[in-house]
Amino acid sequence: MGERHTETIYLMPRTDLSEIKREGTVVFDSHGDTTKALTTLGMQVQGVKEITDETLSNAKLLIVGRNTNPTPFRGKIINFAKQGGRVIVLSQASDFILGTGIPEPDTKHVASQVWKASPNHPVIKPFGDEQFSFWKPDHIGTKFNFTKLSVGGIRYLLHCGGLGGMAWSPLVEVPQNKGTILLCQMQVIDAAEAEPMAGALLKSMIQYALDYQTPDTQTLRVLAANDNVTQVLKASGVTFTNGLEGSGPILVDASHQLNSAEIHEINSTLSRGGKVWLHGYDTSNVQAVSDILGFKPTMSKRDDTVLSVALRGDHPLLDGLSNFDYFWATVQLGARRDYFEKGKPTAPIGGLDVLDLPTLDRGQVLGAPALLLDIPKDSGSIFFDGVTWDKAYATEPGKVCRIVGTIAMNMGATIDISPEREFTYFPVSLVNHANRAFFDEEAGDGKGGWTDQGPDNDMSFFLINHTGKFNGMDVTSVKFPVSQTFAKRPFLLIDPTRNNGKAVLTFTGGGHDSAALKQAKDIKVNRKATTLWFLQTACWASNIKDAGKTQLRYVIHFEDGTSVNFDQRIGLELAEWWNPNQLPAAKVGWSGRNNMHSPIGIFVTPWENPYPKKTIQSIDAIGNLGTAQVVLLAITGGVERRD
Repeated sequence: MGERHTETIYLMPRTDLSEIKREGTVVFDSHGDTTKALTTLGMQVQGVKEITDETLSNAKLLIVGRNTNPTPFRGKIINFAKQGGRVIVLSQASDFILGTGIPEPDTKHVASQVWKASPNHPVIKPFGDEQFSFWKPDHIGTKFNFTKLSVGGIRYLLHCGGLGGMAWSPLVEVPQNKGTILLCQMQVIDAAEAEPMAGALLKSMIQYALDYQTPDTQTLRVLAANDNVTQVLKASGVTFTNGLEGSGPILVDASHQLNSAEIHEINSTLSRGGKVWLHGYDTSNVQAVSDILGFKPTMSKRDDTVLSVALRGDHPLLDGLSNFDYFWATVQLGARRDYFEKGKPTAPIGGLDVLDLPTLDRGQVLGAPALLLDIPKDSGSIFFDGVTWDKAYATEPGKVCRIVGTIAMNMGATIDISPEREFTYFPVSLVNHANRAFFDEEAGDGKGGWTDQGPDNDMSFFLINHTGKFNGMDVTSVKFPVSQTFAKRPFLLIDPTRNNGKAVLTFTGGGHDSAALKQAKDIKVNRKATTLWFLQTACWASNIKDAGKTQLRYVIHFEDGTSVNFDQRIGLELAEWWNPNQLPAAKVGWSGRNNMHSPIGIFVTPWENPYPKKTIQSIDAIGNLGTAQVVLLAITGGVERRD
């Protein structure tokens, strides 16, 4: 007897946009196909070829058409949205940039299957999960999807993924002060004739944008004696204040000792319909919040072999998040069967205690294991959070910041992502301190290049082929490109052919490569700088075992004789060069390969000068402080332009 199969069939009428009020709608459409598609669906609009102040003067909604790159007009678009305008950016076939805190498309990612990420959002709430996948005519519903960012303030309406997990989204909302921006890579124009859902989604986006109401957000009030908590909040873009002044949502970390006045204010907030976030409580301290919970709490032990949290239900508090965000483990991506089989935790997902609800109707379990609970109290609600995101910041910064920023936003907290700053740049010369080349001819000879691991595990192919050979054949010599931009910052590299074969500063560490530098002193600067950027990486580092441990220290000396230390910690300012990922305090500046591994990479690590009016005289680099070797390639300084 065959297996039973059930499938939902959706009968959809042809989309009719004629009922939508089009007054105040401007379509920026360089090719005309978006205007044509809207007209075919019943919305008579006039397209424009450029965006001017006059174009937007009476506009309510700006639609950026398919393959109409908004980058040249990003300033006008952002200002329009901040002043209350609504923007829909339809699918683009190339990179585009709108600004800080706004996701950018990954031109290497396409998807046939897409799932709801924010099932309660008005744009997608009317539709079923199945309606976003396998679109006609080619079963590819979305191309060049947005890479999820590690900050709050972004509503991921849909998500899609790959072997690495649900790291992309084809439909994103980014609120901007009084207005909002919808970014859509779903093929709503390309598939409009063949796929009924394309027109339906387009109509839903337009109607939502026209009806948009600015949400009321407030500063998050925080009670925490845990620096990691406030560090994560800052990195997530959450606007918060220490203490209970104000009327916004409240986050209480278990590290804080509550007093009676604070408990009274928390309960008053709940009685007014407010939201309270209780984080990090276990059997040793949960009784401290019994008067807040409204019942005598007990806790049970959970299965300590579980490495992640599986989200349950469609609770609005978790809109925009997925199981991927709560999966903190390495997996065997090359496995033919179960690639979870040898999974190793990158950080503990939570404590071993989970809160017991006194009755089933007293709250809702939002995840398995039950580390996340929503507990109604009076007119408000309590989010009981047992996920130890404060301890995972060093190893899972992207997921942690996305979790915290998203939950804070869903609770009504204000998210503020600082705009991109502009600098006048200058290079800091390392020529007199360089001790190694990019290419190492022989492993373990105490000379040559990189970390003295031989030609298979070096930087032979960094920007050019430094070996002069490929597969045993001579290759044409190419001039080394010394002026390069990494992570949007300019650097001046050292050409080894003009510096006696020396191009980088390689430091010893953990007993590796004892012939390398232990320190480099008196690196001359003699300039004022708002920020310094270090182009660097670490070898022989364990991103899990060494997380948070200092490997190298920069000592920045000022002209007045004072100095400041800047420690380089694994998982924060730098990481292992094999399989590089974005860090809380650094970005991947370059990734490539060598003969042994792919990808390898280097990081760009900024240092914010606490005394920008002082002249920086010099820098000392003190190595051999941990188990890893650190390699420094370049330093760039920047003076912020405030015009």
